[in-house]
Amino acid sequence: MRLSDLAAYAEEKYHITEQHKWNEFPGFSVLVEPSEGKWAALLMHRWDPELGEETELCDIRCGRAVLGELSEPYLSEPFRMHGDKWIGVRFDSSTDPDTVYMLFDRAVRGSSRGGYALTVSAGNGPASEKYHDTPLPFMQGLSAAGAVPSRIREMMKLYTYSDGSFAEKCRNFYVQGKFMEDYEDDAPFGGSLTRYYTTYHDLSVRQLRGYMTWRTLVRKGRFEPISTSLAYMYIYELLNGIGADSPEDTLGKMRAFETGYIDSGTGGADMRKNLRRWMLEFGVINGVDRETLAGYIGGETAERDGALAVLRSCADRGDGEVFDALCVFGAGLRSSAVIKKCGEEGKRLFASVWRYCETHRKNTGTDLFAACFGTQRRMRWHPLENAVYWNRRSAGDAEYVLNECHRFICRDGKWTEQCYRRIYFQKKVFDSFIRETDRKLRQYLKTGNPLKARPADAWADKIIDAAIEEDRQAKLEAKRKKIVIRYDELDRIRRDAAYTRESLLTEDETEPETGAVPAGEETAAEERETGCTAALNERQILILSSLLRGEPVSGELRSWNEMAEVFADALNEALFDELGDTAVECDGENITLVEDYREDIARILGGSMK
Repeated sequence: MRLSDLAAYAEEKYHITEQHKWNEFPGFSVLVEPSEGKWAALLMHRWDPELGEETELCDIRCGRAVLGELSEPYLSEPFRMHGDKWIGVRFDSSTDPDTVYMLFDRAVRGSSRGGYALTVSAGNGPASEKYHDTPLPFMQGLSAAGAVPSRIREMMKLYTYSDGSFAEKCRNFYVQGKFMEDYEDDAPFGGSLTRYYTTYHDLSVRQLRGYMTWRTLVRKGRFEPISTSLAYMYIYELLNGIGADSPEDTLGKMRAFETGYIDSGTGGADMRKNLRRWMLEFGVINGVDRETLAGYIGGETAERDGALAVLRSCADRGDGEVFDALCVFGAGLRSSAVIKKCGEEGKRLFASVWRYCETHRKNTGTDLFAACFGTQRRMRWHPLENAVYWNRRSAGDAEYVLNECHRFICRDGKWTEQCYRRIYFQKKVFDSFIRETDRKLRQYLKTGNPLKARPADAWADKIIDAAIEEDRQAKLEAKRKKIVIRYDELDRIRRDAAYTRESLLTEDETEPETGAVPAGEETAAEERETGCTAALNERQILILSSLLRGEPVSGELRSWNEMAEVFADALNEALFDELGDTAVECDGENITLVEDYREDIARILGGSMK
């Protein structure tokens, strides 16, 4: 296991991005739990002089008690952090990913859900009482008693104090929310508020009345701007059935919120991502019909699962369906010369090559799908853990099949998720296979610029050649089947042939010109001479030139108001026909050049600037 696997897991599950906080220590980074800003893990790349190689280490904030529970050789006391909340993990071939992910889950949940207790003693005697650190913002503005509606006063009395846990906070939110379910107000609040996991108890009277006024308008279809923390509270209400009659009604109102609030530009991308995630999790734990739920979740998960289902069982799938599934994972595949110049025939051949590999696993000795996407894995699943949600019912044994590649299982009240996990995908294997297929198909169809053979892709040659040969034989067989000899018409055919031959042999017959360049060859020759077929615009040429010189380009992209990731995708698509592969990579705001293609880019730029 690698440190990058843990970083990818944190990004996929919790939307936690790796933070590099110290320029002088580039080998150190942290994963920060978002709700309170506490460190969940410290990631370290260190050089080991004894081994003569770089080692990967990590300190995780999951509690020292873990070392007593698990006796794994890669677990130890922390390497850099201090205190009994931290343990150390050494990353190598023996490190079990599922164990590390479980420890990281514990670190994140432990950071964001804990209560804080203060023990007060009288004199030198034993501790007499425990008080929990719970804010009392309702006290703000209570000096004018008449300004507080009686309904709000009654709601405030419903809050109970016990262990100060997050579960207690969720329960109080549900109880108070059901009490205020039909409440309406007309006291707008124009201020701002920034909190995580916001509930009624966290608000002042002015803020609460302002939220209730905004909610009144939302329920009438008017989505006015409001602080993000308060907008999230409305979603929490729906998840808890506050203001909704059924699970299906909850999903419908969440979609209405996405359309009216987020699509209007008021909400951000993170809110949409959370909303889609919660719709899926809410639908699963409430057993919403699979077809109904599919209409709400959409997005990347549904697209990825659908493509995996097609590629895993492609024998009876159509060529277009298989090709579209390949495009989900193959960036720039639609820009290949095979597709641009051969259209549907190119799509058919890409699909046929993949289908051949999957249906001839025994003969080829290669399970291509497993090599690219691994196997389904089952891991603990904590639905709605990053939302204010009170689970009022104990979960019984259940199984929810989202699709043929994705299911959720509940046993003894604990949920697990079974699916193909993106962090285990071998993208390099998939990209290698697609590029080599593209190269071989260009040769087979005699189209496009020839791609360079790469030693790293040679493993796929035998499989692809066999698939192409099967297609060639099928075409020959189809031609043979069209030949029908009618012996009773042979005399007539001979007479017609003799007549045609005599009519053609005339004195005016001219000899065909020699040395003429066939149509289209002159243009192709010019392209090979200049070395440039990539359709690059001026900005793309400038960025590539800077990358060749080793200069940073993030500042220039910002001056153009260009997003680095979007610019890199467009640049790769423009170069795909020429290189058949990804030429630049993007990591946040930085674009870097793939070193294997430095010479090719220099050649292309030389042609572009002639």
